[in-house]
Amino acid sequence: MRGLQERAAASCIDQQFVDTAREVAQAVARTRPSPTGGRHWLAEDIDDLIHDTVVRVTPDQLVLAATEAHSDTEFIGWLRKALRTTLNIRARGTPSGRVIRAMDDALRGDPSRFCSENGYWRLSADARQPNWQDGLSVLVAEAWKVATQTVRMSPSASKTPPMATRPDIRAVCAQVLGLSGPLKKVHLAEVLAHRFNVLFEGRFAYLDRNDEDEAGSVEPTAEEAFDSVQDELAARWILEQLTDEERSVLGHLLDGASIRDLAVALDCSRYRAEIIRNRLTEKLRRLADISSEGSQSAVELLLDLIRQHDDLRHLAEQDEVKHGC
Repeated sequence: MRGLQERAAASCIDQQFVDTAREVAQAVARTRPSPTGGRHWLAEDIDDLIHDTVVRVTPDQLVLAATEAHSDTEFIGWLRKALRTTLNIRARGTPSGRVIRAMDDALRGDPSRFCSENGYWRLSADARQPNWQDGLSVLVAEAWKVATQTVRMSPSASKTPPMATRPDIRAVCAQVLGLSGPLKKVHLAEVLAHRFNVLFEGRFAYLDRNDEDEAGSVEPTAEEAFDSVQDELAARWILEQLTDEERSVLGHLLDGASIRDLAVALDCSRYRAEIIRNRLTEKLRRLADISSEGSQSAVELLLDLIRQHDDLRHLAEQDEVKHGC
C-alpha cells in the first residue's frame, strides 16, 4: 500500500488519512482547552477540528501540499501546522484572542522596552523572576493611573473603540509591568481589557507567535480576514467622530487638496478650512493607530462608509420631498 503522502497526492483522502489526522490533531490540541471548556477533547471535537482545517485550506490545497511534500513525515508536518493554525485563528476570533493580539502587536513594536519569554511579558530592563501573587485587581487599579489618549477615561464607560492606540497599550503595560514584574500574557491582556473596557471572556492557551512552528503558519488570507474586521471596526468608530464638514472634505484632503481648495469646497474662510484640515488629519492619525498596522484599507473603508451615509441621507431627503414631509 502506498504511503499517506502518495495517496493524498493522488486525491485519495481515505481512512488512512483520517486516522493519521486524528492522531496529529490530538497531539496539537493537547495543550489547548477543549471547545466545551473541559480538560480533554472529545472525539467529535477532534473531528470538527480536522473538518474545519480541510475546509479552510480547501481539498485542492491539501492535495497540492501532499504533492509538494517528499515524504509522509514532511506531509504530516504540514498537516500539523495547518491544524495549529486553525486553533490559533479560533483563539484570535474570541474577545480574549483579539485583546492578546493587539497587545502582542503593540509590545513587539517596542523591543527596547518590552520582552516576551516563555509566555510572559516583562520590561526589558527588569531582571526579576515571575512572582506576582496579589491578584489582578491591584494591577487594574494601577492601569487606571495612566492617562491615555483613548477616549473615555472612566471605568464606567461602556462604548469603546476596537481597542486602544499602540502608544496607549505600551504606556499601560509599562506601568503594570513595573509593579508586577514579568506577567503571563493572558493576565496582562485581562488587565488591558479592564482598562480599555473591552469584553474579555474565557482564557485560551494562545500560543506565542514565537513558539515552535508558529512563525509563518498563519496564511496571509487568514491574517487579512482578521485584520479586515479590525479595520472595519476602526473605520466605523472614526466615522462617529467626524463632523459633517469633515466628512464632506475627507476625499478632497486625501487627494492632496490645498487649504484654498478646502475653503472653496466648504464655502468658508481659509482660516476655518485650516482648522478643519488639522482636526481631520489628527483623526486620520488615530485611525492609523487603531487599524491593523496603520492599514490603508481602513481609510478606504471609512470613505465607503461616508459614501453610504451620504447616499442614505440623500434618499431620505428625496423621500421627504416626495411625501411632502
